[in-house]
Amino acid sequence: MMDSGQKLAKLKSYIGLARRANKLACGQDRSLEALLSRQAVLLLISEDCGAAAARQLKGKAKTASVPVLMVGTREEIGQAVGIPACSAVAVMDEGFAQLIKKVCNREQVED
Repeated sequence: MMDSGQKLAKLKSYIGLARRANKLACGQDRSLEALLSRQAVLLLISEDCGAAAARQLKGKAKTASVPVLMVGTREEIGQAVGIPACSAVAVMDEGFAQLIKKVCNREQVED
C-alpha cells in the first residue's frame, strides 16, 4: 500500500508524462476548452482552487460526463507540469486517465 507521499509522487510523474506526450490541457481556461471540445477524459482540480473556478470547472465536467479528481495543491500540480502553479489540468488520453484514477483510488472521484 502506498502512503500519501508516494501517491503524490506517482501522480505527479503521470501528470508530467501526460504533459510531455501532449495529452494535457494546463490551467483553468485550457481545461475548460478541453471539456467544451470533448477532448478531456479526466479533470484534475487542486484542493486549493478558488471556489467559483472549481464550481465552474465541475459544472462543465458534469455536462461533458468527465470525472473530476480533487488532488494536491496548485504548487504541486504546477510542479508536475513545469510551471509555478496550476489549479486545473484536463487529461486528454484514456490511458493516462486510467493510471491517474488508479493512483488516486476511486473514492476521490467527484460527480
